[in-house]
Amino acid sequence: MRKIIFCFFAQNTIQDYTPLDLGYIVAQLARQCRKDTEILELSPGSASPDDNKASLDQDVELISYHNPRAVFFFLDNILWSGVYALGRAEKVAKKLREKLPDVFLGMQSYKFRVDETAKLLGNGIADVVVKKNPTESFRSLDKILCKEKVNGVVYFDKKKSSLIDYPESDYLESDYLESNLDHLSSPYLTGIFDNYVAKKQNDSNDQFSCFLYSTFGCPFKCFYCFRSVKHDKLRFFSVKRFFDEIEYLLDNLNVKRFFILDDSFLSNKSRQADFTEEFEKRKKKNPGMNEIRLNAMIRPELIDRPAVDFLESINIDWVQIGLQTVNPKLDRYIGRQLPLKGFNDIAKLFRERGIRLHVDVIIGLPDDTLEYFKKTLEYALKLKPYAMQVKQLYLNPDTLFFNNQEEYEIVTNKQKRRDFTVPFIVKARGIDEKYIREATNFTIEKIRHSPSVKWKLVTIFKHFVSGFHKEI
Repeated sequence: MRKIIFCFFAQNTIQDYTPLDLGYIVAQLARQCRKDTEILELSPGSASPDDNKASLDQDVELISYHNPRAVFFFLDNILWSGVYALGRAEKVAKKLREKLPDVFLGMQSYKFRVDETAKLLGNGIADVVVKKNPTESFRSLDKILCKEKVNGVVYFDKKKSSLIDYPESDYLESDYLESNLDHLSSPYLTGIFDNYVAKKQNDSNDQFSCFLYSTFGCPFKCFYCFRSVKHDKLRFFSVKRFFDEIEYLLDNLNVKRFFILDDSFLSNKSRQADFTEEFEKRKKKNPGMNEIRLNAMIRPELIDRPAVDFLESINIDWVQIGLQTVNPKLDRYIGRQLPLKGFNDIAKLFRERGIRLHVDVIIGLPDDTLEYFKKTLEYALKLKPYAMQVKQLYLNPDTLFFNNQEEYEIVTNKQKRRDFTVPFIVKARGIDEKYIREATNFTIEKIRHSPSVKWKLVTIFKHFVSGFHKEI
């Protein structure tokens, strides 16, 4: 039986990564009793052209070894920091075409532009492009392989030399509209990720951190963030399902560390009592549950003393919050509803409970100034964070900044497509390349003077991740 291969690209600067979006799709296909699917992790690429060529050849050989019927490339990283892997996927697909002429090739990304889709399909690089809501689209995998109508999927009509696009807005499945997400098969509880997680655990000496969701969606609608576009409705996995996954991973694979991928954990505070009650039940029946540690992203507006009490009660180890900027003129871009002093109170509450603080800062918001960026970084360090993430703003499709590029005078880097690209904003209203360079240099200076903080810096001028690079 020739298999259908689902590929994702590894992240060379992310130690803990689980391709959950892809996992939901394959778990759902397993529920349909399909035994012809397999997930493959492809290489992350390198800054070296020679290394890139070698890893490209390795990817092609790895896929070819399975003699697949079809191959689908998933191009997005599910984190907010996602890298778009279209360039790399194109290269792998072209080589596969040469080696396996009859193989069916598909691409999936939420970020496809019309011109990119037309090129992929018109030039025969791909047979199909899957856009939004792939979990729903891939329910009809056999129809996709036969190029029949499937919502959210684009084909190319050779006779008419035009795209055939079935918009994702046509979805009629009732469970797509449900607020409860438990209808999505779990890639953990179905065993889909057993081998993947076991390898990661072994490679990390049992320190691997698995990704989890308790909700999809975000109500805050930041002007730049793709995650609220990707899931425009707040929906929930049950508390039971959440802890079922944790307990399965703990008991079967000795996983004790988990990163909650919710766009904003605590978005529904009414569920806190259910989380606490369920966790207490689990710990009584399974003492090993006492040892788990959770990390979460939380909007600062949702954090108060009762919230911190709750986080402590379910073994939250560290919390990631978005400071982003202290420039008051930019509050509307990030939906901020919290006075700046509130961050000091949050940091103090976390220190009292031994919960580590991870702070996010953005370089390059329209109308920012270098003076305010420096104030932002200095203010963030005064919060005594465990970790700092400083990233240059990039343009995400369908966000407010994307849809109003002219108003905000946004210009992205027009570099030749690389294997893995990020559409960094290099110029916008009030900012330019000089601002970005000086903000990067100022951050590097702070990194050198704050070695106790774990840093991640990503701009067009410098990539640095503590633990991966010894020098800046």
